[in-house]
Amino acid sequence: MKYKSKNRIDYRTVINSRAIAVIGLVCTLFFGVVTVAAAISGAGVATCIVFGVFAVLDVILVLTVNQRVDYTDKDFTYRDMLRITHRYEYSQVKKIRYGGNLIITVGKRLILIDENAFNIDGFAKKLIQRSENAEVINSEKSKLFRGNIRKPEGFILVDIIVMALSVFSLVVALFANPDITPDEITIYTGRITEYHFDKSDNSGRFIITVSDRAGEKRTFATGFIEDNSQKYKDIEINISKNREFEIGYIDKENDEETDIRLFSCGNTCYVSLDDVNSVNDENRKTLFVLSGVYFVFAILYVAASTYIMSNADRYPRLIKLFVQEDHIISKDGNKKNRL
Repeated sequence: MKYKSKNRIDYRTVINSRAIAVIGLVCTLFFGVVTVAAAISGAGVATCIVFGVFAVLDVILVLTVNQRVDYTDKDFTYRDMLRITHRYEYSQVKKIRYGGNLIITVGKRLILIDENAFNIDGFAKKLIQRSENAEVINSEKSKLFRGNIRKPEGFILVDIIVMALSVFSLVVALFANPDITPDEITIYTGRITEYHFDKSDNSGRFIITVSDRAGEKRTFATGFIEDNSQKYKDIEINISKNREFEIGYIDKENDEETDIRLFSCGNTCYVSLDDVNSVNDENRKTLFVLSGVYFVFAILYVAASTYIMSNADRYPRLIKLFVQEDHIISKDGNKKNRL
């Protein structure tokens, strides 16, 4: 057996690439945070389940860091994702498929070793030499899109960007139009000196000018008061009686007409936070549905483009929807000629 030390690499060991685990960890943290955010924002059980599934799948990538093979001339041991070690003799190996990834069938167990694992070639050579009873299948290393596309990395990058944008849109939809809390509200008290409905842009917003006790005036607007409604009539009565109104708004908003978040006079409430948040909730759901449609479209696009580019000869017309002709490689390995 070869000499082992902390300063020398043991070439009888196969270890998975740490890059896979790092990618899995980043994705797990991302989807974990999104899942928690979805639950807190009340996005719905289905949404939480979808993001939760993505997080769990990414955990599997993280666990690949535990996979390891140690081999000698007589046998080998395999440590799985759960750090459980299994020892096998070469005579127990039934099938070996090697071409990129290494797939080993031992009894009822299937062992998959990624093609990027350290020292995979050395172990595969030893395994094939020693496993006299095993069926050995040597396959060519798989090519992107089955070798039909020239410079396929660019198209893979496009697919990644499309999927990343779709996931980003879902995350944005979750955090768009957040509910307003009472702590964010500033109360302005005063009498209404002017009021009208804005007819200029068909918004129909109710605009009021309020003067406080110090004589300072401020303009507010809301879309929750309709012309000729009972609320409007009641407001007019209170204005005629020179009563004070309480208007709640978010102080950070610097618009010329500040949006009303709370609106009341005495014990009568005309606009409440529930009214405002219900509209925000509907807008958030609408945006999330649109983002969901885009997400589904992105999945279909990536799946369709991958399948068609992998079967370019079967779909000569459809392939042109995704790839320019000078990127398509014919069966003889050359670019296809333009028609």
